Amino acid sequence: MENIPDWAAFEADRLKSFKRWPFKKGPCNPVQMAEAGFYFIGSKSEPDLARCYVCCKELDGWEEHDNPWLEHKKHAPKCPYVLLDKKPADLTVKDMYTLEAERMKRVLVMRHEAQVKTLNEIKACVLEELDKLTNKGGKDNRKRSTRPASKRSSRKD
Repeated sequence: MENIPDWAAFEADRLKSFKRWPFKKGPCNPVQMAEAGFYFIGSKSEPDLARCYVCCKELDGWEEHDNPWLEHKKHAPKCPYVLLDKKPADLTVKDMYTLEAERMKRVLVMRHEAQVKTLNEIKACVLEELDKLTNKGGKDNRKRSTRPASKRSSRKD
């Protein structure tokens, strides 16, 4: 997952991201989406995909009559932006700093999770290769003696 753009913290910039948003009327319009903390990340295959700039929750399947605030609260009830329950115009400087700190924590957690996933994938590949080298894909790789059993010597430990 790509990083959350720094500009997403500002409602006006989030609003600009909704140029290709499918709904221009009704409660699910770009203004209300941006006000509810979302910015547009959609594509041709997902034309109504939006992400919260604080909690990173991605939502699609929007309908023109959906209320962005209610959907945000429903799908991400612990989002710091949702819990603050303020319109962007009502945010204080302290609120902005708090939200930015929460956003950065989430970004760091997401980066850490991505790194752990990558390392686990590398680990699985390395273990698979080690298994192939030590077992020749499941076959016993130990050298067999070509001497007849009667001429083999036994070791005493």
